[in-house]
Amino acid sequence: MPQYTIVTTLPRIIIPNHTYGNVPFSVIDASSNTYNHVIDDTSVAKVGSDNNVIIVGTSSTDITTSSNYTQSQATSIIDVLPSTPTNPTI
Repeated sequence: MPQYTIVTTLPRIIIPNHTYGNVPFSVIDASSNTYNHVIDDTSVAKVGSDNNVIIVGTSSTDITTSSNYTQSQATSIIDVLPSTPTNPTI
């Protein structure tokens, strides 16, 4: 009898836009280390040792989050906007 691997999809994760210079953030319960994150463009963001997402540049990238306990995953897009100067020169 053939064996099948069933990969389920986590519900879509909505990640709000971030601004370059924002503090690291959690996608899903990063403190429990029950999820892994893979970022397509590491010139935009990277995963820190605490499993939080760290903004390192501006642009858009996909973040794929997968469960350590089930074969579930979800891919989301993060848009990182340039920071706006607080006192623009006129």
